[in-house]
Amino acid sequence: MTDHDWRWRLPPQLVGAKRDRVRSMMNGEARIVVFSALLFGLLATIPPLIGISLGLTRSPVPGIYPVGLIAIMAVTIALSWGSIAMATRSALRPAPVDAIGGRE
Repeated sequence: MTDHDWRWRLPPQLVGAKRDRVRSMMNGEARIVVFSALLFGLLATIPPLIGISLGLTRSPVPGIYPVGLIAIMAVTIALSWGSIAMATRSALRPAPVDAIGGRE
């Protein structure tokens, strides 16, 4: 570890960001993560669903109910957004003055 590595471990408040600004940045990042997870998750499931549908019904169009798809998307959004919110809350919990002298 070099002398310059300590800067990357500072809490956001020590570099001038307020708590509400950090939360808004994390919300923006959460939107990107959630959208990417939904997009790539749906794209990754298309080939297996087509294969299963061809094997069972001899039609390439899988029979997915819209309510089931919406439920899967809602659970994905809740899990990913909730985990990011919990991580942000735990990162903002210590006071900046206490965090600078704390040992890991």
